[in-house]
Amino acid sequence: MKKICFITILLMICVSFAFTQVKYEGGLTSYVNVPILKIYDHPNYYIVTYRQNGLGIGQTSIPKEWFKQGSPEKKGLFRNIKGDLNPYLTLWFHNGEFDQIYINCSMNRSDDVWGVAYGTQKAPEVIDPAKVAAGL
Repeated sequence: MKKICFITILLMICVSFAFTQVKYEGGLTSYVNVPILKIYDHPNYYIVTYRQNGLGIGQTSIPKEWFKQGSPEKKGLFRNIKGDLNPYLTLWFHNGEFDQIYINCSMNRSDDVWGVAYGTQKAPEVIDPAKVAAGL
């Protein structure tokens, strides 16, 4: 009698798994981390020097307007990192479209990652998130 109950329960479990299969769909949100070498504070931009795939070094500018609270263009956020972590960018994409950017670095402006760009210095082109995420 115990064997029949055990086999019946086992069959019920197996049958329930067969009918509860859910088709997997990929996530809608993804992100890419990009190592930062230097961040230059410009009056209108944060000029970021980053490591490209391989041995290359890229440079781009991120508008400061993206980081202002209450701005309709707010897409950026600074996150303070401590310890032995190296600074990095996190680019978030939703449905394949750029959504947000996080600059993960020490917020201490005397840290080696920070520098100053003069207001007269021409800033590089504004960030193309897909290009940076691809390591170009």
